[in-house]
Amino acid sequence: MVEGRLRKFYEESVFLEQVFVMDGETKVAKVIEAASKDVGAPIEFAGFVRLELGEGVERTAEED
Repeated sequence: MVEGRLRKFYEESVFLEQVFVMDGETKVAKVIEAASKDVGAPIEFAGFVRLELGEGVERTAEED
């Protein structure tokens, strides 16, 4: 029971354990591993930026 809860926590909280949003099945770590093989060089995850819909979009007076 504890293992299941920990697994669920890691799948929701740890980026590399999350499901890749483009296919809904593969974990992010596996996608990075496959991309690394395709490129022929190691790929290292260094960080990410989280944006919400519309965040950072500046409107000009002409658009209104």
